Amino acid sequence: MPSGEFANSAISLDEMTHWLHFAFAIYCPESEIKNWNCGTHCDAVTLSAVHYQKEVGWSDNIEHAAMVAYDEKYGEIVVSFKGTDNNAAFIENWLTNLDFLKQNPISQYPAAGVHSGFWDAWLSLKADVVPAIQEVQSAHSTNKIRVVGHSLGGAMATNAAMDLKLNYGYDTSVVNFGSPRVGNAEYHKALLNEVPHWRVTHNNDLVPHGIPEAFGFYHASTEVHFPDRTGLNFKTCDGSGEDPSCANSCAHWLTCTSIEDHMTYLEQSITCGSSSTVVV
Repeated sequence: MPSGEFANSAISLDEMTHWLHFAFAIYCPESEIKNWNCGTHCDAVTLSAVHYQKEVGWSDNIEHAAMVAYDEKYGEIVVSFKGTDNNAAFIENWLTNLDFLKQNPISQYPAAGVHSGFWDAWLSLKADVVPAIQEVQSAHSTNKIRVVGHSLGGAMATNAAMDLKLNYGYDTSVVNFGSPRVGNAEYHKALLNEVPHWRVTHNNDLVPHGIPEAFGFYHASTEVHFPDRTGLNFKTCDGSGEDPSCANSCAHWLTCTSIEDHMTYLEQSITCGSSSTVVV
């Protein structure tokens, strides 16, 4: 296991909240995303040039979706990936049926093993996402990309950020929420070298534990942990990716089983516009 090194600067609650709005907004209907009229999460941030991509594939007919836009507040391109359908039965079924196969798709880091399904999920959208990024970049003259996502979307965000950095030369960083483990210890080391990464976890959220460390998977760092079901107190964890005082503190007691904690982050839930239903 790598000890890691805390290479990321601190991230504030305001920053996490800002990027969470993108991670939750992508769950809303396509029409609301394209018009940036999805209610609370769209109202909270100012965008221009929204692009939306969608593809059904990988396994269990999961609909993969991503949006690419220009974030006016931070002056960055933002790419947000949709997670799994956010209901309890689907999430439990998804975690139960995940395989633990890895592939080694990164030529610069041949020992870095990545969960095959999560990598293929990113590839299912890549052919559309990259041109959308290039279009936004040409309009705003920035090389910086913030990649965000929740749940499966968080895993896709990690893989996209690495690919876009190494193979396209973008200056990428990640903020994700409730992400499962994505790759092995060598992938963790590669991420430390290449991509500033903040992985936000909430109390007893079950998804960060859905792919066990025992199968050779290891979390990306740096973790930012919210230890209570309610409230906005958080801890910036060590750079190991598996800080036993953060989300992993419940793993030994087998109490990391909460879907409610997975569906709510930073006291925000996944809501959409007035014409659509709340995603629960």
